[in-house]
Amino acid sequence: MKLLFIRMDRLGDLVCTLPVDQHPHLTQPNQTIHWLVAQGLEPVVESATPSRLFWSLPLKFSIQSLMALIQKLKIESYDQVILFYAPWWVALACWWVGIPHRHSPRSRWYQLLFFNRTLKQKRSRSEKHEADYNWDLLHWSLTGIHPAPTVTPILSLKSSAPLPETLPENYIVVHPGMGGSALNWPTHFYLDLIKKLHAQGQKIVITGTTIDQPWLSPLEKPLSSLEGVFWMVGKLDLKSLIAVLAQSSVTIAPSTGVLHLAASTGTKTIGIYSPIRVQTPVRWGPRGSKAQAITPSPSILCPATTHCLEKACRHYPCLETITPEQILAEIFKKTSL
Repeated sequence: MKLLFIRMDRLGDLVCTLPVDQHPHLTQPNQTIHWLVAQGLEPVVESATPSRLFWSLPLKFSIQSLMALIQKLKIESYDQVILFYAPWWVALACWWVGIPHRHSPRSRWYQLLFFNRTLKQKRSRSEKHEADYNWDLLHWSLTGIHPAPTVTPILSLKSSAPLPETLPENYIVVHPGMGGSALNWPTHFYLDLIKKLHAQGQKIVITGTTIDQPWLSPLEKPLSSLEGVFWMVGKLDLKSLIAVLAQSSVTIAPSTGVLHLAASTGTKTIGIYSPIRVQTPVRWGPRGSKAQAITPSPSILCPATTHCLEKACRHYPCLETITPEQILAEIFKKTSL
C-alpha cells in the first residue's frame, strides 16, 4: 500500500505531525509512506530520524503548482491520502486524480467536498495536544477507531549542519519573536533576562527572522554593546538554526515553531505560554525529553477562549506575572552550565 501524508502549513504544526508515521499499523514491509510539506520546511523532514520520503510544494495557489501536483499524484498512484492540513487546491488535486481513500479532519468546506472520510475533532476546545489530535486522526484513518488509545511518539531531530564559526562552545539561545498567533512575553522582560544571564557570564545567542521584528527591534540597540551576546537574527537558514538549537545549553522562546524545533533536538527547552484556551501548553506545549512550559499561576483562571480580553479581564496582563527571575531559576534548575 502506498500512502501520502500531507501537512502544509507552519513550522510547529509540521513538528507536531511528523511523528504519526511511527504508528504500529505502519510497520508492514509492503507499505510506502510519502510526506507532502510546505516549501521551505524541507530541512525539518531532512533532519528527522528515522528518515522519511517527502516532497514539497509552495503554499500559494497557482495553476502551475496545481498542474504539477496533479501530475505528481498520477505518477505516484497513491492508495490512500491523509490530509492533516493543506490549502483547498491540494484537496482538489487528491480528488481529481481519484485517490481511492481520502481522509481528513472535518473542519473546512473543501474537506467535506473532496474527501470521502472526514473526522470531527473539535480541536478548538484544546482538550489535547496538537500532536495527539494528529495521532488520533491517523489512528482513525487506519483502524476506524477514535480516539487512539496509545501514547503519541515525539519527533527526534538530528542536524549535521556545521555551526557558524562566530558562535562560542557553550551558549544559551533566546528567541523572543513569534508569528503573532499567541500572546508573547513583554519585550523588556526578554531584555532583562538576557542582561541577567550576561551578568552571570553566560553567552547568549539571539535568533529570529524579519517576522519577529516587532519583538527584536527594541532589543538590538541595548544588546549591541554587550560582549558575549551574539545577534544571529536573519543570519541562519532553517538547517543551520536546527544545528544551533541542538547545540545550545538551553533554549528560551514563546509559543512558536522554533520552540518545537528545539524540544525535538533533545536540548533543554523553556517555553513561555499564555493561559488562553487555544494557546495553552495543553494544545501547543513543547514536547521533548527536556522540554517544559511556563504559564501564569494556576490561580489565574483565564476567561478567554481565542483572544486576550485585555483590560476587560481582571488578570490582565497576566504574562507579566512570569518574571525574568522565575525563568532564570528554571534555566539553572537541572542544567550544569
